[in-house]
Amino acid sequence: GTERDPADLSWRTACVIPGLMCTVFTFFVLRYADDSPKGNYRKRKREGLMEKPNAMKYIKAAIHDHNTWILLIQYGCCFGVELTTSNAAALYFKEEFELSTEAAAAVASTFGWMNLFARGLGGFLSDIS
Repeated sequence: GTERDPADLSWRTACVIPGLMCTVFTFFVLRYADDSPKGNYRKRKREGLMEKPNAMKYIKAAIHDHNTWILLIQYGCCFGVELTTSNAAALYFKEEFELSTEAAAAVASTFGWMNLFARGLGGFLSDIS
């Protein structure tokens, strides 16, 4: 037989291992986690502690709330800039600094990782302030 290229195996492993981990954690979350801080929805409905939700009522309330529209516009602009930057960054680093494709992609990915960290930290700080 022929020898397999390690790069060919590595990208497959990089997809399979996180997928399996997500599957395992999904089982544990569905099996052992509550639906909300007040408990499981099915039990709360059975005990009469929850009214039947009316989706249209909540959709209408969201449509009529100006904060919803402001957040939609802000998030759309922010996310659009992030996607554009992420897509162009690897090419920029490759051409400007003469990096290999892999190195340029690794450097460009730090922008996305920073955004994940900053969003979580920003939400946490806004919650405690």
